[in-house]
Amino acid sequence: MGQPRKLDVVDCLGALFIALTSGLLFFVGSGSLDVVAYQWPALDVWFQGDLPRNLQDMTTRWAGHGRTSVHPLFPLITYPLTALAKKAFGV
Repeated sequence: MGQPRKLDVVDCLGALFIALTSGLLFFVGSGSLDVVAYQWPALDVWFQGDLPRNLQDMTTRWAGHGRTSVHPLFPLITYPLTALAKKAFGV
């Protein structure tokens, strides 16, 4: 296990560039979402995705989590990531 090869460094830099660029594009694009997509009256906006319920599951620890019988790992995976983003970026 000697020094990293030049190709490894280039691959890592390329992956980092792609990750940062896509994250920036998603962040900028999220500002163009219509407000109706995450308001409570419109529960079935997009393919019956229940966006407000999913948002509540992702941001509220003590939410009802009524669909955990269908997707039991969703709150366990998304809540810590969302809480980390809230603390890190103040969103």
